Amino acid sequence: MDTWTHSTSTRIIAIMTISAALHFGWASAATSTTQETTEDRPEITLLGDPDPEERAMVEWALDRFELAGLELPDLRVEFKTAGCQSRGLYNRNTQAIQVCDGRNMTLLHELAHAWDHFATFDRDGFLALRGLEFYFGPSGTQAADQGVEHIAEIVAWGLMDVNMAVPGPAYPSQPVAEYEPRLPGLPNSEIEELHEAFLYLTGMAPLHSDGHAEGGV
Repeated sequence: MDTWTHSTSTRIIAIMTISAALHFGWASAATSTTQETTEDRPEITLLGDPDPEERAMVEWALDRFELAGLELPDLRVEFKTAGCQSRGLYNRNTQAIQVCDGRNMTLLHELAHAWDHFATFDRDGFLALRGLEFYFGPSGTQAADQGVEHIAEIVAWGLMDVNMAVPGPAYPSQPVAEYEPRLPGLPNSEIEELHEAFLYLTGMAPLHSDGHAEGGV
């Protein structure tokens, strides 16, 4: 189990063994001793036995949230390859995330659920913008019809370093030649709609964008 507090500043890592865990704290370059910081930063605990690639993925994802100025709570993150029922999971009660498909987009999506849980913004306004009735729908409501899933998927899309929208049909009989880039499985996800929604949530353009919705970026 690995734990560290994340910052965009230069990282000097103090390593100590505590109950067979590696604890990553912030150390002083001058004294080489671990010290408290005055800024609020999330403490991320990696469960299980994460490999270097998984650790690097978490570090990259936290950097993307910091670049956008989106604050995360303290979280536990676990990469799993068995016993999963979906690509990923965020548990609001335990503040734990599972990533089951090893994808950057999935990790960002689950982290975005954690951000949404504590963020302050007009959710009713977002539902109206997206043409949705429910933030959390009743049992049996499809993910594509719930605002909470739109928020997570759009935030993840905007934080990626590449545009993950791909050509797809708005309706089954649409000719291939008329396909527009959109997020698979998410309605109202043409590029301009995604830009508008990400701007509503974060106040900024997607990180992979030059600030314009034209040209599919």
